[in-house]
Amino acid sequence: MRKYKQLILIGCFFFLCSCSQSKDLEISGSTSVAPLMNKLVEQYQKDTNQKININADGSSAGIKAASENLANIGMVSREVEKDELALGLKSEVIAIDAMAVIVNKDNQVTNLSQQELCDIYSGKIKNWSEVGGKNLGIVIVSREYGSGTRNAFEEITGLLNEDKSSNTNAKAIIVNSTGAVIENVQQKEGAIGYLSLGSITENTKTISINNIEPTKRNVLRNKYLLTRNFNIVTKNADDKTKAFIEFIHSEKGHEIIAEEGFINVSQD
Repeated sequence: MRKYKQLILIGCFFFLCSCSQSKDLEISGSTSVAPLMNKLVEQYQKDTNQKININADGSSAGIKAASENLANIGMVSREVEKDELALGLKSEVIAIDAMAVIVNKDNQVTNLSQQELCDIYSGKIKNWSEVGGKNLGIVIVSREYGSGTRNAFEEITGLLNEDKSSNTNAKAIIVNSTGAVIENVQQKEGAIGYLSLGSITENTKTISINNIEPTKRNVLRNKYLLTRNFNIVTKNADDKTKAFIEFIHSEKGHEIIAEEGFINVSQD
């Protein structure tokens, strides 16, 4: 019986070791960071055969997953709060992103001031004619609560109160992905939305903010208003996690970041 128990223990030991050696890396968080992360992961898996799973479920969810050791890396497209870091998390910037404001291709407006943008999203300005456009009601498209893109947009534009509550109009169309923002703006002539600069395509019409266009050059020159960091958070990162993060900061990782329309941290 004793020998039998020893064999069971030895078997369990080798089983656990095998699981540890083959364990996938789990990445969770921001839907804005996810497309870039997918490109980085795709190349890294080709180079190393390390299996990596990505779950794009929002910045707050990514922080929660990393803090509870449910994910090796959390993706965050907003600043990480002090109380979140207090959970034992380490935060670092992997890329710089800018948010662009988009309107329907038939909209005549090409520029908004920060105040006008804030007033549109709070509901004070309701018609495009109030900002130089035609007589057309404004349809506000916003990301969901917990979205890093929404949090950054509201904080920068002045839509957040001191208690972090939102002043975005309650009548806004709330969507939970970048694709849904684009779709709504393309289908509704009076619509306005916001999304990551890296997600802009030739079919989306961007507008200037404070007469500054949303371009990489203007972001690097610190002229464009709607700029944010793409962060990752980890907790007691193991060797496999550290190796992947080193790849992100490598020359090859920086090339991928640049190709995807973002700004790597060495360019900051």
